[in-house]
Amino acid sequence: MNNKTTESFPCLVFVFCYDAKNQLVRHDSVTQNASFTWEYDRAGNITARKRYAYAAGTPPAAFFSCLILSR
Repeated sequence: MNNKTTESFPCLVFVFCYDAKNQLVRHDSVTQNASFTWEYDRAGNITARKRYAYAAGTPPAAFFSCLILSR
């Protein structure tokens, strides 16, 4: 079952999203004005880490769970 947040958080600071293997796959940071993504191989080793301009909004339903930290 996917956990998905659909509420708006005006004081949003961080979002951490994990896949079904409990691997961090996305991190949104207001303080760094950036969104980060990670990719893994079958053994769970990080194969790619990418940085993007900050992407606000609801995390995609493809993530297993997201932890949202706000002020």
